[in-house]
This record gives sequence, C-alpha cells and structure tokens, in this order.
Amino acid sequence: MMPQCRRWVVFVVVVYAVACGGSDPEPVQLEGDDTGVVDDVGIDDVAPPDDEESEEESEEEESEEVEPDQNQIEPDAGLDADNGGDADPEGPPDGEGDNCPEISNPDQSDRSRDGVGDACANFPYYHDPSNPEHVEVIHEDDGPANNSFIDARNNWVLDLPFMLQGTILEDGEIDYYAIEVDEPTTLLIHLDAMDSSLWPVLFVLGDYIGGMDYEALLLGPNRSQSEVRDVHLPAPGRYILAVTDFENIRAGGSPTGGEDYQYRISVSTPPLPESEVVTVPTPRKIVSYESREATLFSVDVQGEDAIRVDVSGAPRNQNSVLFPGVQLLDGETGETLAFTRTDQVETDSMRNQLTMKLGDEVETVDVLVEGHTSLGTNDIVVDIDLFEKPTHLSSFDNPRLRRSDYLLWMRSGIELASMIGPPIPDTATSLEPDVDYFMYFANPGDFIRVEAHPVDGSRLVPELGVGELS
Repeated sequence: MMPQCRRWVVFVVVVYAVACGGSDPEPVQLEGDDTGVVDDVGIDDVAPPDDEESEEESEEEESEEVEPDQNQIEPDAGLDADNGGDADPEGPPDGEGDNCPEISNPDQSDRSRDGVGDACANFPYYHDPSNPEHVEVIHEDDGPANNSFIDARNNWVLDLPFMLQGTILEDGEIDYYAIEVDEPTTLLIHLDAMDSSLWPVLFVLGDYIGGMDYEALLLGPNRSQSEVRDVHLPAPGRYILAVTDFENIRAGGSPTGGEDYQYRISVSTPPLPESEVVTVPTPRKIVSYESREATLFSVDVQGEDAIRVDVSGAPRNQNSVLFPGVQLLDGETGETLAFTRTDQVETDSMRNQLTMKLGDEVETVDVLVEGHTSLGTNDIVVDIDLFEKPTHLSSFDNPRLRRSDYLLWMRSGIELASMIGPPIPDTATSLEPDVDYFMYFANPGDFIRVEAHPVDGSRLVPELGVGELS
C-alpha cells in the first residue's frame, strides 16, 4: 500500500475589522446515514426515466475470470476483397493507424483510449493496450467487511486497475471500497448491474481532505442497466467508492437489497482525452455528455491575470439532469490548479463557475469539463474568459451571501486587489458583514504566509482567517 498523501484545501477569509459573517459551505450528508455519501446530488426530484433498452452488454463470468463481450464480431468479419482486405475502407488503411484493422470501424471509436478500437476490444470499457481475453475478478467476499465507510477507509484499499463483483444483500446496504493515487489520475469506471434487479449507483468521494470535497456520481438509467463515465481525481490521496441501489439513497425511496442485487465494477486508468486548443474570447462551446467522457480545452494564459469558466447543464429531455463540474489543470505538468464542488452548483439553473487568479508560472491551462451528477442525456454549455486586470469579487454575477460558493482560487506569490464592501442585510433587523473568500492548495506541514495590506487612504483594518474547507 502506498503511503497516504493528503492535500488540504485552505480557506483564506478576509473580513472588515473583526466581522466574520457568512458561513462555510455545509458538508452534505446521506439521508438517513452518517457515512459520508451525499444525497443532494440533484436527482431526488427527477422522475425515474422510462424503461429503455440498455446499450451496454454485460460480461459473462467464468470462475474468477471475466470473459469478453459475447457479441463481438468474428475477427475476419467485414473484410472486403475489393479494398485490398481493408475491413473499414472509410477509416484509416489497415496498418496506418487503424485501431481495429480486422473489423470494420470507420469511426475509430476507442472509449477506453488504449489504442484498441471498441469494435475489437474484449473489454471496451477497460483500459488495457494488451486487449486481454480474461481479467481476474475480485469478489466482495475476498476482503474485509465493507459495509462501513470507516472499514473501507482503513482496511481495504484496492490496487488500480481492477474488476470487482459484489451484491447489495440487505435492504439499505451500501458497499464501500477505497483506492489511493499519488498524483491526479483519470479513472474510467464501468458500473454493470449484470442484468440483476439492481438500480446501480456509485459515488466517488474524495477522502484526501476531511470535508469530502470531491464527488462524482454514476447512476444507471434504470434497473438492470449500466453506466460508464470518466472521473478525474484532482489530487493525490485516498478516495472512497460507495455502491448501492438508487432506492437506498433517493429521498422517499424504499430501502432494498437481496441476492439478486448484483453488480460488477471495472476501474482502469486511461489518459485524459486529447485537448482542443481554443483562443479566448472563444465562442460558446456546446459539449455533448452523452458518452460521459471528459472534455478538455487548452487555453494559452501567458500575460493574463485570471481565468473564469462558466458551465451549465443543458438537458435534452424532461427526465434528464446534469450538474456540471470544472477542473483547471496546468497544461505542462498536469497538476490540478482548481476544481469545483458539487454543492456549488445552482440547482435551478444547473450552473457552476470557477475563477482562478493566474501567475507567471502557468503558461497553459487545460479546462476539464465533466459532470458531477448526470442522469439521462445532456449537453454542457461552456464559456471561458480571461481577464487582464485583477478580478474583483464584487463583480461576480451571484448574490453576495453565496460568495463562499464561488471561491476565487489563488496560486503562490500572487497578489490580488479587492475591497470589503458595506454590510449586507441578513434579516429585517440585522446586517451581515462583507467577507471575501479565497482557495489555495496546501500539503500537510506546509508553511503558509498570507498578508493583507490596506491601500493608502483606506480605513480597512484587515483580519485574516485561514482554515480547512470542510
């Protein structure tokens, strides 16, 4: 087991005099459970989707090995003698970058990004360039008790990549597993209900900071169906995977479970998708999230002062919902510079926003767009903007009382010009002092120096508060 590497997100709060109004975002909790799985993921009020045919084919298990999908085309299928034996003449010629030379696949789709086309991959949702015929399956019973968040965190850390099979045996049961990464890591997760009675749901929870600040959700379209998505873990440390039936976490749901509530999870580590280079200001981007694949935009930020990314979920039908998320990565090193939280999403508009103060060290920023929560078919509307002057918090397009939801991320050595405004009405008889919040990544043991200087002629008597975001 690798040593646990924990990174902390630090709140820097600037207030006027000794005022300390406002409140940190409250950590969210699972309804009826204190285990750390959240329930305000934006799906409680969504009507269950109509029954529809799943596009996923379940894998057959033999002993403790998984067989490839049974509907694979035979290796010689689709060969065309009139095209010199090239199976897919509309795609690259065989031997010239064709990721599936023996089977027709003109679109060259490769969901796992391992160089093996989906049409000839034995496990199209599992990243492995060797295209194995069998993958060993870990069984839930092979490890220690996993029905407790604490048990998973302390006792059972799975090595990546893996395939795992389990069962939600008891009504209301949640199965927990832990993984560790030593750098920002992209996961491809396939949550398979195995044609069982399960309506599968899986949470990915960031345990590298105490407040469980990173969260992603996989939710099958309906019972017996499956889900696939990319999840980019933003920082080193330990993460928890929590699996259950949708009814066990839905508000008003009936706790359920039993022998026929089986699931299989495959978790692998593909590279990030190739980025699209964009110039700013850029026309608004409409990103399809149908495949649940992350999207990357590369932005040249040299000489710029700050970057802001605004994303909104755009459902394609009434039974769809998407809470979008953003991560900003250093285009050279891949280091995560900033990321949004699920509880920052405006539930009515499905809008999220991230603003980061830049510095001379960062030349290129990769904007990673994903969904914290997604149900049904959705698009993501993306706006990216750069600022040549210091970003003033009071110009943010959101109520001041929610200013802690739209935090400005900082980098070492950066200065920011802002101001503390007048008190804000809290109730009919009281005022709430203006507070400016900033975010900063720090490792345990780091020494952090934060300074606030009133400008000449200012009446500000600054007070700083520094603490962990939880």
